[in-house]
Amino acid sequence: SLRVLGISVTPGTIKLGKRATFSVTVANDGNHPTRGSATFNIGLSVDGTTATSTPIRLKHKLKIKPGGQVTLHLRARAPAWHPAGTFFPVVTVIQHGVTASAVGLRQLTITG
Repeated sequence: SLRVLGISVTPGTIKLGKRATFSVTVANDGNHPTRGSATFNIGLSVDGTTATSTPIRLKHKLKIKPGGQVTLHLRARAPAWHPAGTFFPVVTVIQHGVTASAVGLRQLTITG
């Protein structure tokens, strides 16, 4: 099974339409290696518990040995249509029908 251990975003403040790097650490808690394409849904949460929107969807290869973990650095652009504000990043990873989610502890500020 997959587990998202941590999420960080750099820089901490970006303008709409500009890129940020989402560093996502994913662990494999299962007994078998996981490999292949995974979908990373990056959402934003005002309250740190519920994703109010999922403006970014990325595909990336994910390969983790049993009991292992990997940190991926995903570059994504803040959609120009998204409202400005301060948000917690929320990442959901989906691979082979297995889903894992987590909320980042540091907020991301998006300016107009």
